[in-house]
Amino acid sequence: MEFDRRHPNLQWLPNVIAILFLGVTGTALAMNFVSPTAGLSGYLLGLVTVDFGMVAVAVMAWIIGRKLWREDHDPRYLAAAIGFAGLPVWGVFETVCVSYMIPALSLSLACTFSTDYAYIAIAWLILVPLGSVLWDFWVYLETGELARPSLAPAESR
Repeated sequence: MEFDRRHPNLQWLPNVIAILFLGVTGTALAMNFVSPTAGLSGYLLGLVTVDFGMVAVAVMAWIIGRKLWREDHDPRYLAAAIGFAGLPVWGVFETVCVSYMIPALSLSLACTFSTDYAYIAIAWLILVPLGSVLWDFWVYLETGELARPSLAPAESR
Protein backbone atom coordinates (compact mmCIF):
# COMPACT_ATOMS: atom_id res chain seq x y z
CA MET A 1 0.00 0.00 0.00
CA GLU A 2 2.88 2.35 0.71
CA PHE A 3 4.27 1.66 -2.76
CA ASP A 4 0.89 2.65 -4.23
CA ARG A 5 0.94 5.89 -2.23
CA ARG A 6 4.42 6.68 -3.54
CA HIS A 7 3.44 5.86 -7.14
CA PRO A 8 -0.22 6.74 -7.74
CA ASN A 9 0.34 6.59 -11.52
CA LEU A 10 1.19 2.85 -11.26
CA GLN A 11 -1.64 2.01 -8.85
CA TRP A 12 -4.04 0.93 -11.61
CA LEU A 13 -1.60 -1.42 -13.40
CA PRO A 14 -2.27 -4.56 -11.26
CA ASN A 15 -6.00 -4.27 -12.04
CA VAL A 16 -5.29 -3.83 -15.75
CA ILE A 17 -2.99 -6.88 -15.66
CA ALA A 18 -5.72 -9.01 -14.06
CA ILE A 19 -8.42 -7.80 -16.49
CA LEU A 20 -6.11 -8.26 -19.49
CA PHE A 21 -5.12 -11.73 -18.36
CA LEU A 22 -8.75 -12.80 -18.00
CA GLY A 23 -9.75 -11.15 -21.29
CA VAL A 24 -6.92 -12.72 -23.27
CA THR A 25 -7.57 -16.14 -21.77
CA GLY A 26 -11.30 -15.89 -22.47
CA THR A 27 -10.71 -14.71 -26.04
CA ALA A 28 -8.22 -17.49 -26.73
CA LEU A 29 -10.56 -20.14 -25.31
CA ALA A 30 -13.42 -18.76 -27.39
CA MET A 31 -11.30 -18.93 -30.54
CA ASN A 32 -10.42 -22.54 -29.74
CA PHE A 33 -13.83 -23.89 -28.71
CA VAL A 34 -16.63 -21.71 -30.12
CA SER A 35 -16.27 -22.98 -33.66
CA PRO A 36 -15.35 -26.66 -33.75
CA THR A 37 -14.79 -26.43 -37.50
CA ALA A 38 -12.02 -23.83 -37.04
CA GLY A 39 -9.57 -26.62 -36.22
CA LEU A 40 -5.91 -25.69 -36.49
CA SER A 41 -6.54 -22.09 -37.54
CA GLY A 42 -8.69 -21.52 -34.42
CA TYR A 43 -5.93 -22.94 -32.26
CA LEU A 44 -3.33 -20.71 -33.93
CA LEU A 45 -5.49 -17.59 -33.57
CA GLY A 46 -5.92 -18.39 -29.89
CA LEU A 47 -2.17 -18.92 -29.54
CA VAL A 48 -1.37 -15.61 -31.23
CA THR A 49 -3.92 -13.85 -28.98
CA VAL A 50 -2.26 -15.33 -25.91
CA ASP A 51 1.15 -14.26 -27.23
CA PHE A 52 0.11 -10.63 -27.63
CA GLY A 53 -1.63 -10.63 -24.25
CA MET A 54 1.35 -12.13 -22.44
CA VAL A 55 3.68 -9.57 -23.99
CA ALA A 56 1.43 -6.82 -22.61
CA VAL A 57 1.22 -8.50 -19.18
CA ALA A 58 4.99 -8.99 -19.05
CA VAL A 59 5.65 -5.34 -19.99
CA MET A 60 3.25 -4.01 -17.34
CA ALA A 61 4.63 -6.37 -14.67
CA TRP A 62 8.16 -5.26 -15.60
CA ILE A 63 7.18 -1.57 -15.30
CA ILE A 64 5.88 -2.12 -11.77
CA GLY A 65 8.48 -4.73 -10.83
CA ARG A 66 11.50 -2.63 -11.73
CA LYS A 67 10.46 0.19 -9.41
CA LEU A 68 9.28 -2.20 -6.71
CA TRP A 69 12.57 -4.13 -6.79
CA ARG A 70 14.72 -0.99 -6.70
CA GLU A 71 12.80 0.62 -3.85
CA ASP A 72 11.56 -2.28 -1.72
CA HIS A 73 13.61 -5.25 -3.00
CA ASP A 74 10.37 -7.10 -3.73
CA PRO A 75 10.88 -9.65 -6.55
CA ARG A 76 7.25 -10.66 -7.14
CA TYR A 77 6.32 -8.51 -10.14
CA LEU A 78 9.71 -9.01 -11.77
CA ALA A 79 9.32 -12.76 -11.33
CA ALA A 80 5.89 -12.59 -12.98
CA ALA A 81 7.39 -10.58 -15.85
CA ILE A 82 10.19 -13.12 -16.30
CA GLY A 83 7.72 -16.01 -16.15
CA PHE A 84 5.31 -14.53 -18.70
CA ALA A 85 8.12 -13.36 -20.98
CA GLY A 86 8.78 -16.96 -22.02
CA LEU A 87 5.26 -17.53 -23.37
CA PRO A 88 5.41 -15.34 -26.50
CA VAL A 89 8.70 -16.93 -27.54
CA TRP A 90 7.21 -20.37 -27.08
CA GLY A 91 4.05 -19.31 -28.91
CA VAL A 92 6.02 -18.16 -31.95
CA PHE A 93 7.76 -21.54 -32.10
CA GLU A 94 4.45 -23.35 -31.88
CA THR A 95 2.73 -21.11 -34.44
CA VAL A 96 5.50 -21.62 -36.99
CA CYS A 97 5.92 -25.32 -36.27
CA VAL A 98 2.28 -26.35 -35.98
CA SER A 99 0.94 -24.38 -38.93
CA TYR A 100 3.91 -24.98 -41.25
CA MET A 101 3.72 -21.31 -42.25
CA ILE A 102 7.40 -21.48 -43.21
CA PRO A 103 7.95 -25.06 -44.43
CA ALA A 104 11.74 -24.94 -44.35
CA LEU A 105 11.71 -23.75 -40.73
CA SER A 106 8.89 -26.09 -39.72
CA LEU A 107 11.07 -29.11 -40.49
CA SER A 108 14.04 -27.76 -38.54
CA LEU A 109 15.38 -28.93 -35.19
CA ALA A 110 13.81 -25.91 -33.45
CA CYS A 111 10.33 -27.32 -34.13
CA THR A 112 11.30 -30.77 -32.93
CA PHE A 113 12.82 -29.25 -29.81
CA SER A 114 9.78 -27.06 -29.05
CA THR A 115 7.28 -29.93 -29.05
CA ASP A 116 9.52 -32.32 -27.12
CA TYR A 117 10.23 -29.89 -24.29
CA ALA A 118 6.88 -28.13 -23.78
CA TYR A 119 7.06 -28.90 -20.06
CA ILE A 120 9.97 -26.41 -19.73
CA ALA A 121 7.73 -23.49 -20.73
CA ILE A 122 5.05 -24.58 -18.29
CA ALA A 123 7.58 -25.04 -15.48
CA TRP A 124 9.11 -21.62 -16.22
CA LEU A 125 5.70 -19.92 -16.16
CA ILE A 126 4.74 -21.51 -12.84
CA LEU A 127 8.01 -22.00 -10.96
CA VAL A 128 9.62 -18.58 -11.41
CA PRO A 129 6.70 -16.47 -10.09
CA LEU A 130 5.72 -19.04 -7.46
CA GLY A 131 9.32 -19.38 -6.28
CA SER A 132 9.55 -15.62 -5.84
CA VAL A 133 6.39 -15.43 -3.73
CA LEU A 134 7.41 -18.47 -1.66
CA TRP A 135 10.86 -16.96 -1.06
CA ASP A 136 9.22 -13.76 0.18
CA PHE A 137 6.93 -15.80 2.46
CA TRP A 138 9.91 -17.79 3.78
CA VAL A 139 11.72 -14.55 4.69
CA TYR A 140 8.57 -13.43 6.50
CA LEU A 141 8.41 -16.70 8.48
CA GLU A 142 12.12 -16.58 9.36
CA THR A 143 12.27 -12.94 10.45
CA GLY A 144 8.69 -12.24 11.45
CA GLU A 145 8.82 -9.17 9.22
CA LEU A 146 8.18 -8.48 5.61
CA ALA A 147 11.30 -8.54 3.46
CA ARG A 148 10.57 -4.97 2.41
CA PRO A 149 11.13 -2.56 5.32
CA SER A 150 9.19 0.24 3.63
CA LEU A 151 6.01 -1.87 3.87
CA ALA A 152 6.25 -2.20 7.66
CA PRO A 153 3.92 -0.03 9.77
CA ALA A 154 5.29 3.40 10.61
CA GLU A 155 5.28 2.70 14.37
CA SER A 156 7.76 -0.20 14.07
CA ARG A 157 10.40 1.76 12.16
